[in-house]
Amino acid sequence: MQQAFELARRNNRQLQVAELTLERSRAAVREAQAELYPDLTVNSDITRSQSAASEIQAEQLAAQQPNLQNNQKFT
Repeated sequence: MQQAFELARRNNRQLQVAELTLERSRAAVREAQAELYPDLTVNSDITRSQSAASEIQAEQLAAQQPNLQNNQKFT
């Protein structure tokens, strides 16, 4: 019985067209549903700049703290 149904299904052009139309419609529904979800965009940007004044300040701080030489930190 199952084989007869599969054979009829494969040979029935109208049924094939109807199945393809149904699948296309389901895809259109999924696409429309996806439009209901919000869009999410994430951007990041990191910029580091060091001026001569900040270098001098860093050197002065390093000179004031003899325990923190060569950027070594004790934890």
